[in-house]
Amino acid sequence: MRGPLCHARPQASGAAVSLMLMVKMNRERCRSLHLGQLKMTDSRPGQPVPLEVPVRDEIDAMYRQAKQQILTGDPAGGIQLAEAAWAQLPAPKFGWDVSKSFAHSLARFYRNTGDFQSAIQLMTELFESGTVKDHQDAPRFILATIYFEMGDETSAMKWFTEANRISKGRYFREEDSRYLEFFKAHTPKKS
Repeated sequence: MRGPLCHARPQASGAAVSLMLMVKMNRERCRSLHLGQLKMTDSRPGQPVPLEVPVRDEIDAMYRQAKQQILTGDPAGGIQLAEAAWAQLPAPKFGWDVSKSFAHSLARFYRNTGDFQSAIQLMTELFESGTVKDHQDAPRFILATIYFEMGDETSAMKWFTEANRISKGRYFREEDSRYLEFFKAHTPKKS
């Protein structure tokens, strides 16, 4: 990869090599960084930890660049860059305040380039992480769109129904009109 945003990270070999960094924003919750694996202590279990702004900004920039590559006809390069952006997110992948939005972005990239199995796998990992709350419609809606695009109408309806129940129809307003048309066509009419 080329460009200022894509740089190689040193790989640890043999004995564990650790880089200790104090996290200024949240000393009580973030203790140290060990080459891509953040050890966190959280006085409020289940609460996502804020990702440091420079790391978040770098990942955002890489996702924007990946989207541009896909739009300009280089889907393989776009996916490679999007996966590199996801790899920049330290472990635990789903423990950060921006984890869901980054997972959603990568799942959409996979969906939009036809890699439905990778999209479903990522969304399944997100749900299995236990970080998706009952009131969150976006992960359900994105999963529905993946199933819709791959032609699995039964699974698409299951997840569209869940997302619609939570959002009361609001989520459909911001997305491709094909999704709402499909949902309406497959929703039983009320008597």
